[in-house]
Amino acid sequence: MKNLENLSDNQRVEDVKLLFYGILVGIVAGGLSSFYRYIIHGIEHILEIIINFTRTNFYAYPIIFALLILISFLVTKFKKFSKLCGGSGIPQVEAEIKGYINPNPAKVLFAKIFGGALTALAGFSVGREGPSIQIGAMSGKLVSRKLKKNKTVEKFLITCGASAGLSAAFNAPVAGILFAVEEIHRHISKKLLVVCMGATISADLVSKILYGTETVFNFSLTEKLPLINYWTLILFAIVLSLLGVLYTFLMDIFMKVQDKLKLKQEYKMLPYFLLPILILAFMPNLLGGGGFLMKELQSANFPIYTLVLIFIVKLLFSIICFSSGVPGGIFFPILVLGATIGTIFGKIVDPIYINSFIILGMAGYLTAIVRAPLTSIILIFEMTGNLSYLLPLSIVCLITYALPNYLKSLPIYEYLLERLMERENIASSKDGEKMTMSIVVEIGSEIENKKIKEVKFPKGMLIINIDRGIEEIIPNGETTIINGDVINILVGENKLFDTFNELQKICQNN
Repeated sequence: MKNLENLSDNQRVEDVKLLFYGILVGIVAGGLSSFYRYIIHGIEHILEIIINFTRTNFYAYPIIFALLILISFLVTKFKKFSKLCGGSGIPQVEAEIKGYINPNPAKVLFAKIFGGALTALAGFSVGREGPSIQIGAMSGKLVSRKLKKNKTVEKFLITCGASAGLSAAFNAPVAGILFAVEEIHRHISKKLLVVCMGATISADLVSKILYGTETVFNFSLTEKLPLINYWTLILFAIVLSLLGVLYTFLMDIFMKVQDKLKLKQEYKMLPYFLLPILILAFMPNLLGGGGFLMKELQSANFPIYTLVLIFIVKLLFSIICFSSGVPGGIFFPILVLGATIGTIFGKIVDPIYINSFIILGMAGYLTAIVRAPLTSIILIFEMTGNLSYLLPLSIVCLITYALPNYLKSLPIYEYLLERLMERENIASSKDGEKMTMSIVVEIGSEIENKKIKEVKFPKGMLIINIDRGIEEIIPNGETTIINGDVINILVGENKLFDTFNELQKICQNN
């Protein structure tokens, strides 16, 4: 009994230490993500100056053309320096959590920050949020390396860093926690939630000290959609779902086109960097992630046909930019596209509710593509500071989650992860370093009230102990498993994700 008490005391001490490490990661990740945010914010001002200047000074176009060619070569150099710095960074973080890749964190941080800055300067329609998540994750890994922690703690800190990166990018600490659970770690535990909370709150504090407490978007909702009009939400959610499926379908097409470009690596990105100059000439408000367009959606009174054209061009521009493999994300462009759909739908239903449909469009379209409804709902709440639309947001997001799934459209980050693994030829028969993980036994699950010897557990794993309330059990074959038990397991890092998926089938009420 004394030994068990000592084990529990040691575990509590380790949990407190882990929380402290999470807070430390939050400060580092929050600082680096805020630095990246500061650079991107400054670049948006530069783009605004360029847009205004080129309206009357056409001689600037040849200079911009030459600069875009130069930037394309520089971004290619950054991608060679760290081959995993391209894209949003979220699939790379997921692959690392699953034990498939092990990049150098310092290299990724350097290439992501400055490669992403150059991409933004070129006017590409990419966001800072995905890169901020990867920057945060690599900050967590860097802290873990400096503290000389084992792989289990490192995975925790990478997840904490990812959640802190999103928190700093959007001033959205709760959405950061939910994103870590829904998209990065893919399973929930009290320890993970607490440590991520420490990381996201400290990152949010750093961000607010630097940028103030204002929300990312400022929408006035003087006229709320009445309950009698909630039937329109179903129709709106169906439209968002279908356009979300279209987004993933087009992304797949343009990714395959990029794969087939028979150009040397140095020149493969060059065609993409010539596209922003066309956008600058004809639709300059579509340059960048979407900040310019968001301002105009709220202030300018576009006719419906213009909004439809804006949506089509922005959709294609965003997908082509991202499929090039530049360091940049899809989060913010997706939100802007969702806001555009909301503006169009609001004009059709009743212009007085446009802002309501903009908010619903952002959350619904993000859910349709990413398939993370809780993150989408809370993210929009934290970005707008308005909780009054929780019910309509939930209705829209539930439909936009279910319908694309029914249509067998892959969540975008799952699709991108599969591509990453194919491109990097990731396959390993080795288990990798041993790690611990936990899973909760639910009421009505397959293994409830069974003895351990009666359960067919996944191969290659070892049950360390079982937490039952405040009691810690060292099990044997005769130990009966009951609902609420937390089974702690030792498994190789490369089998972590597959083992967890198998355990979910027998430990959850299906």
